[in-house]
Amino acid sequence: YTTEHTLSLHDALPISQIRLRYPWLLTLFLLALGLPLLLGLTGPVGEVRRWPGVTEAYAAIDQLATDDLVWIYWAYDPATAGEMDLLALPLVDHLLERNAQSTIISLLPTGLATAERLWREAASSLLVEQGIGIREGRTVFVEGAYLPGGAGALALLASAPEDALWGYTERATSWLAFSSTQRPALSVVVAAHAEDVQQWLEMVQTETQLPVIAFTGAGADPIVRPYLASGQLAGLVSGFDGAAAYQQLRDRRFGRLPSTRYTAQLIAQNWGHIALILLLLLGNLRALWLGGKRG
Repeated sequence: YTTEHTLSLHDALPISQIRLRYPWLLTLFLLALGLPLLLGLTGPVGEVRRWPGVTEAYAAIDQLATDDLVWIYWAYDPATAGEMDLLALPLVDHLLERNAQSTIISLLPTGLATAERLWREAASSLLVEQGIGIREGRTVFVEGAYLPGGAGALALLASAPEDALWGYTERATSWLAFSSTQRPALSVVVAAHAEDVQQWLEMVQTETQLPVIAFTGAGADPIVRPYLASGQLAGLVSGFDGAAAYQQLRDRRFGRLPSTRYTAQLIAQNWGHIALILLLLLGNLRALWLGGKRG
């Protein structure tokens, strides 16, 4: 073998060794996330970091009076329901508790069905006690409309609602009566992607001048957060951490025990963080032990 060939084999050795460690890393993460759920561990839980926008979003919903109108742009379907259901459920619970009149608008063919499923799930699990619960005789899923045509339908909705909602006059009356009767209290965007929030702000909010709060996926947060800083958004709840913080505010408001659903998720997340810290410590200890040697 030549010297060059020997060096190339030596350089390739550490890469193969690192690759052999990947299964162990994945196994450690899976154990850290799965064992707390399987064993029913009760900690560590800790306090969820409340990012700017969560308290404002909670206050906007909590200030709603009975029968206040709320327009909701529902921009997710079963494809992103795994993350978004956890995010939207505290919002739906809160709207039902406040007995608000919600009108759902969606550009997705299965968006309304997704919203209705979550509405019924929230209604069936609400606690019935003083100040909490659905008013007797209230329809669970009030109004809704599916608008084909993509983002252009939003501009038509804002400028000519009678044309946009043609055929939905019975399920979207609050939109059609916007100029002549009770003014909606606010609008809410529930979206997995940042562009849905941007489109609503640019095409609808500029016409209606209603305050907007957004419930978005974690990946949308960096893009959407400047709209909160500029005042275009009145509140922002993003990702699981935002939903858990929102849920904690609601539980404290009524003096309830923490939600078991979100507590279990927080415990699993914290154990994942512990596993990550352990890996970092072990990696640094190994580097110190080898004295900076490679291979």
